[in-house]
Amino acid sequence: MSIAKKLTDDFIPQMFDLASYAFNFQNPEDSRARFECMAEHSWNYGDVADGTLTSQVMATPFTIDFHGQDYSMAGVGFVASYPEYRGQGGINRTMTYLLKDLNDQAIDLSYLAPFSYPFYRRYGFELLFERILYKLPSSEWPRVGKTIGKMKRMSYEEIKNSISQIYQAMPIYQCGAVKREDWWLDYKFNMKPGKKFAQYENAEGIVEGYLVYRVDGAVCIIEEIGYLTPEALRGIVGFIGSHSGVFQEFQYESSYTGSNLNYLLPSARFSMSIRPDMMGRIVNIERFLKKYPFKKGHSGEFYLKITEDPFAQWNEGIYHLSISDEGKAKVEKINDEEKVNGPVIESTIQSITQLLFGYKKASELAFYGRIIAESSILNQFSDCLVDQQPILEDYF
Repeated sequence: MSIAKKLTDDFIPQMFDLASYAFNFQNPEDSRARFECMAEHSWNYGDVADGTLTSQVMATPFTIDFHGQDYSMAGVGFVASYPEYRGQGGINRTMTYLLKDLNDQAIDLSYLAPFSYPFYRRYGFELLFERILYKLPSSEWPRVGKTIGKMKRMSYEEIKNSISQIYQAMPIYQCGAVKREDWWLDYKFNMKPGKKFAQYENAEGIVEGYLVYRVDGAVCIIEEIGYLTPEALRGIVGFIGSHSGVFQEFQYESSYTGSNLNYLLPSARFSMSIRPDMMGRIVNIERFLKKYPFKKGHSGEFYLKITEDPFAQWNEGIYHLSISDEGKAKVEKINDEEKVNGPVIESTIQSITQLLFGYKKASELAFYGRIIAESSILNQFSDCLVDQQPILEDYF
């Protein structure tokens, strides 16, 4: 008989073996240290039959910055089952156990990278993040003038603090992005070989930008750019362009902000594509709303009904929100519908997550029947919400 449970560290070797099989690690021993680092910093769950791990889910605790408000978030990854156990409910049991445990630990949110969007919608997750990929022939890379500062190639250890400080200071990474801890920086940037680093220093020697990139044959792949000033961005762009004689193509992929950079490029002769990326869900809607950074200067009384959240049924029901001009909300769950004294906004947990995160507009969700409400009350509620598309540069 299989049971879902939280795993002790004794299961990490079994977890690695399952992940290696399910994800077809080409050189398993090269991946072991990185996997064990992740597992040791995570809460691990699995379905176990007679001491043997048959299915697993890893949930890594992070903190995210959402428009100045910190939320706890569990990044879900390494979801896997052995083929002979698939279709027997192991993942279903494990995800049910995981969501209850996250709620018991007062975790606000969960993100994951799906192998199937429909599959994870069953568990209340919905698309929240997108990525945009640029592919440019090296001859079409923008040319910039000289800067007063300079670029310096660095080792990871030399540049680590600069990456951390600049990333944290960039407003774009305050729209749902991870607040990176030291171990996560090491995992992301230093535990996979091949990454190269450079930083931009202004005339006073102050670091204002960084570049992470790698080489794949004749292609230069830009993994991450961070900058605090336009001058730093020009310095980074110029440094990349100085490699145009070495590479045939430059590729740059980043989180999609809702706009693209084509107006900054000299020519339209390049490939640009947008793809769906990570999903997310609110673990506890009442707790999330109490912390939510509503827009200042907007206030109102609202009733929100979560109509469907079968794997987190504590969210289902009606909530009374009283939002002040200061952007704070009092939230009360209404157990008796007769006490509802106004129009109700009805939504599943997926659609309300997209709305509250700024990924989808209220008018769009209402048009397609994902949210049901009187247009006047929905517009008033929408005016209280953040309206920047969420951004995420990390992957679990």
